[in-house]
Amino acid sequence: MKDKMLKRALLRVAAVLLIAFGAAWYYGWVHPQYWFRNYEVNTIVTQQCDDLVAGCRFRLENHDYVLKSRGPVTTQAPVELVLSGKADKVSAEWAMAGMDMGSARYTLQRDGEGWRASTILPVCSQKRQDWQLTLNIDRNRVVLLTKSQR
Repeated sequence: MKDKMLKRALLRVAAVLLIAFGAAWYYGWVHPQYWFRNYEVNTIVTQQCDDLVAGCRFRLENHDYVLKSRGPVTTQAPVELVLSGKADKVSAEWAMAGMDMGSARYTLQRDGEGWRASTILPVCSQKRQDWQLTLNIDRNRVVLLTKSQR
């Protein structure tokens, strides 16, 4: 009798934990993309950069960088990003302030002396055009505030 009651109690606890984990996953509180992130960041730079085609210059740890897009920033076509500057590892992530549109993280590949990636902006149902492009360059983070074309 006690064994049966213990099993039922354990099943109830397991069910409650499973439901809680499912709700946390659904609402984005628990997700694998956050489990393996390295949160040690040396420098965080935020800069306004309305025209990525013209390029955006910034400085990190006594090194100069220039980020450009090969074409207009738009949701209609891929956005090819080109970064020049010294780095060992570079990733980029598109986001919008106050919106959770899922992950749009890309690893830039070394291309000669620079870095390159073909990226796609997440779809925004609000038709907003303000974007945050977060570059993770080694242990530094650069947030570029930019705009897209329709």
